[in-house]
Amino acid sequence: MDWVTSPASADREYHDRVNLDLLKLLPLDARLIVESGCGTGALGAEYARLNPAATYVGIERDEAAGRRARTRLAQVEIADVEEVDLAAIGIERGTVDCLVYGDVLEHLLDPWQLVARHAEWLSPNGIVVACIPNVQHWTVLLNLLAGEWRYASEGLLDRTHLRWFTRESIIELFGTAGLTVAAMQRRGFS
Repeated sequence: MDWVTSPASADREYHDRVNLDLLKLLPLDARLIVESGCGTGALGAEYARLNPAATYVGIERDEAAGRRARTRLAQVEIADVEEVDLAAIGIERGTVDCLVYGDVLEHLLDPWQLVARHAEWLSPNGIVVACIPNVQHWTVLLNLLAGEWRYASEGLLDRTHLRWFTRESIIELFGTAGLTVAAMQRRGFS
């Protein structure tokens, strides 16, 4: 049976998803995780079940999603992630064990500057975990060869994306922040 959602309920669903691929990559011994674009805190809530000792901080621009996240996470700042100063929200330099960017960097005006700024807050063994759509995906290329470039409400050609990345430009994004990409993996969709 097909089901249709209203724009408001589709928005709620979009912000309330757990990216299981990212969840598997979060370090189980982390003391402090900062997620940019945390939505309703669904990923952080799942992580807290695995590591209740960790402090999970979220930053979310959407006010309704951020209010929901506040019921799930240790701390949530409802603000534009590009304008948040981590020191101003009580995070000490060198203490972040994991920075999480789940499908958020492509929505930002200057993701290069944000990642570079946040990288300074990582602990000596801190890591970055990100999910970034690859515009070089075969479906996009095939459609482009057929003269098609259709924006959608979500996915690779989400109409709210401001930036598009390929495998190489993802590596460059983190490299300009002084970070090294240790591994990349594809996400499968059914």
